[in-house]
Amino acid sequence: MFLKIRYGWICLLIAIILQACSDANEDPRPAPTRFVSATPVGSWPAAQLKLLVQYSGTGLDPALVQNGARVYQISYKTSYKGQEIEASGLVVLPETKESVPMISFHRGTIVEYADAPSMQSRNSEEVLLYAALSSMGLIAVIPDMLGFGVSTSVLHPHYIEAPTSSAVTDLLVAATEWAAQRAVKFNTDVYLAGYSQGGYITMAAHKALETSAPEGFNLVASFPAAGGYDLREMQEHFFTVHQYANPHYLAYLGAAYAEYYDNPDIITTMFAPQYAEIIPSLFDGVTSKGEIDAALTQDVSAMLNPELLANPGDSRFETFMALLNENSLTDWTPIAPMYMYHGDADQAVPYDNSVSTYEKLAANGATNITLITLKGHTHGSGIVPYVEDVVKKLAAMMD
Repeated sequence: MFLKIRYGWICLLIAIILQACSDANEDPRPAPTRFVSATPVGSWPAAQLKLLVQYSGTGLDPALVQNGARVYQISYKTSYKGQEIEASGLVVLPETKESVPMISFHRGTIVEYADAPSMQSRNSEEVLLYAALSSMGLIAVIPDMLGFGVSTSVLHPHYIEAPTSSAVTDLLVAATEWAAQRAVKFNTDVYLAGYSQGGYITMAAHKALETSAPEGFNLVASFPAAGGYDLREMQEHFFTVHQYANPHYLAYLGAAYAEYYDNPDIITTMFAPQYAEIIPSLFDGVTSKGEIDAALTQDVSAMLNPELLANPGDSRFETFMALLNENSLTDWTPIAPMYMYHGDADQAVPYDNSVSTYEKLAANGATNITLITLKGHTHGSGIVPYVEDVVKKLAAMMD
């Protein structure tokens, strides 16, 4: 009997010790909700990043570089057509013990898989610039956007608000979860920036963060630039021009809307038969913008459906026009400061689209928006002055 009792006490003691060890090793952090995995891309010391900024050819002050930075390829969970899907992007963590804000930066239009941010090499100019941005004391987040990186099984939902904004906000959550694992403290402040399509992505994410975003994110300011925010007005503009040097933009919109809304008739609604037939096959992730443009035509009247051009108000085109209205970003009232940038010589995305969007948002009651005209700048030449001004504003806001 004595042996049995002693044996029982020994078993109980072992169980208590094992439970104590289990409790001691248990991770107190909550399980990730969006984060899936991370792969290191590279790391750079502050001194190297200072040199990069010094010789970048921009007007940026190298003194803004305060920290080293580590870049990671991130996979995370988001949604597409109501289904969970895995997406990807880059997350850059500054090497600091301080609590830091986050910036999500959004690229312009790409069509090739190889151009996705997460597909760039360690020493690419793009990755180095993201590292330099993070070195200011920011967690930098750069989404591939759906259709690129690990999500090539779907066609990129070009200029479609819902999957655009969720791809950004879900990566913000994943980035905070990864930062916590790497002991980088996030102070909840968020900035958003992006150029061209990235301008549209930025404004869509701003709207989402103020209307339906997860808790724990304080949007400080956004900096959308040179985006087509009012899609219905963009349509009206292109119906009045004779030549357009970037026809792949129009074709991309048609292909994406047809795919996302499961409505192939959108392609035949928008385009003349000879182009409607080939457009779906052009966006294969391998064909370049130049090759797509060469397969199309710069003659807008020849590329678009002549019946749509002649009578856009016809009932046959109601569905397409309604979708343009639905995905335009003019039906809300921004609260956090928004600095809109656009070159007044832009022929790819008309400057007037930013002007009218600004006016509509102001009419909705927005009081914290500013339109900054990049005088004399085209779609291409406006990028550098935009980045220079955004970085300066960021530094002032973070000071």
